Amino acid sequence: MITDDFLKDIISSQDVKKDDDEIKNLQEERKKIQKIVNDNYSEAKKTLRYGGSYAKDTMVKDNFDLDILCYFHEDECSVGDTLKEIYDNLKDTLGNHYYIEAKKSALRLKNKDNENDFHIDFVPGRFVEGKDGDAYLYQLGADKDRLKTNPDKHIDHIKNSKLTDIIKLIKIWNYSNNIMIKTFVLELLIIKVLTGSEAKSVSEKLKLFFTKIKDSVENMAIEDPANPNNDLTELFNQNIKENLKNNAEIALNHIEDEDWSAIFNNRFEIESDNEENQEKDTKSLILMDTSHCQIPIWPIDQSPCTVKIRCFAKDNNNNNNRELISDEENVPDYWKLEYRAEVSNYPYNYDIYWQVVNTGYEAEKEDGLRGDFFKGKDLSGQTTDDQKINHEMSLYRGKHWIECFVVRDNKLVSRSKRFYINIIPIFKKPKVRRRQVAPFYRRKY
Repeated sequence: MITDDFLKDIISSQDVKKDDDEIKNLQEERKKIQKIVNDNYSEAKKTLRYGGSYAKDTMVKDNFDLDILCYFHEDECSVGDTLKEIYDNLKDTLGNHYYIEAKKSALRLKNKDNENDFHIDFVPGRFVEGKDGDAYLYQLGADKDRLKTNPDKHIDHIKNSKLTDIIKLIKIWNYSNNIMIKTFVLELLIIKVLTGSEAKSVSEKLKLFFTKIKDSVENMAIEDPANPNNDLTELFNQNIKENLKNNAEIALNHIEDEDWSAIFNNRFEIESDNEENQEKDTKSLILMDTSHCQIPIWPIDQSPCTVKIRCFAKDNNNNNNRELISDEENVPDYWKLEYRAEVSNYPYNYDIYWQVVNTGYEAEKEDGLRGDFFKGKDLSGQTTDDQKINHEMSLYRGKHWIECFVVRDNKLVSRSKRFYINIIPIFKKPKVRRRQVAPFYRRKY
């Protein structure tokens, strides 16, 4: 099935292997950290090991941190009598070699000279009993200054779920759409939703996850497998649930449109096996690289407002007036396109923003990829009086899209589905002298 192959390819492309250069560099940095700790606390009884997504086998290239756990044995007090003293002493020691960003339970290590991020979190703590098992971590700025945890239980919970691949895929979705839910919470939520389900394929599991989140996330609670008494409410509050629900609904709309790439903000391409027919059939035109597409900058606000795009086209001689349907037919070059946003249940004092994403060699060569957000314009580049109208010109061979966003009080209350335009030029382009900066209309379709 092409959908599952595509999703598996995304996971494969984001897999982090132990022989990757990024991991080798982190492992070398870990050796330096271990030497610093051993040199300064040579007599202290301690265990230094990997934790987090690296140990759970859920790390993805897009967004990863290497957790280094440094837990001192129960009866070890040479580093500090209290958890706070252990935390502060390790911070001072490592601060001689790194720029330290103090986090709630971890020390983020960065280059001391330029503050470049190594993506390493150093987590000091103390075992509750003996030299393994449950451990206490210091909680900077929290009401309770310590947290009981168990890394082995966390790792076993994830690995034994047999859901590590779908966890990676949903983490990629989380990062690609800037949803920003904590990885620890997301992993627990995925396991809660999918454990015991009859979904077999990757696509079935992904759709089921989005469906469950859309329908039931408000009533869901998650539990720390290492310590059920840990309060995770702050990490999984109503705002986070609402954000997840809204993004899950958007993902389901993309699935309904069979636009699986859009779930991941079109950062990954579906390859076509039939290159000869790509220019003959609209359905065979494919999106090329869309990494220039900007992620929406507004937080999502739940609203009954809806918006859809209609497109009216005419040739360069103002003939052949007709309405186009998204992704339904090929459009010649040099046609004038008028996009209209039809907004229902609209709020007062709203703004309309548009986003055009061009793809392919011709658009890239002419500096016409675009991907930013803007107010509606006419073909001369002037802002239109009615922001619900935006004018473009078909120009570059390939598949492109336009999308519309309704914003009020700097919050996104509605966004349209993507309207796809398939351009196959039929005219020879006039020979003109290249300018350093292309005029506005040249940056359009």
